[in-house]
Amino acid sequence: MNEKKFIVGNWYKSEWGNYFKFRELKYNNFSSSEEIYRGKWNKVETNGYSGILDLEIDISEIQQYLPDGHPDKIIPNNNNHVESLIKLIKDV
Repeated sequence: MNEKKFIVGNWYKSEWGNYFKFRELKYNNFSSSEEIYRGKWNKVETNGYSGILDLEIDISEIQQYLPDGHPDKIIPNNNNHVESLIKLIKDV
């Protein structure tokens, strides 16, 4: 049986189209520290069956839902994303 691998702090999309920031896996259940539900970001703990989570997403997929100042939000600097990406990598 091929078991899914999850990385703490990374975002995953569920089979229903919601997004979760992965925190922990216990048995076959995950917990998350944040979620995006129906296009709205919430800093709330969520628990659920890990089987609903698809593969890890590219962070650019959720940028429009994240609030300003969120550590996962990429802010362009004079149309140059390099500084923002460096900051994002250092924060991880």
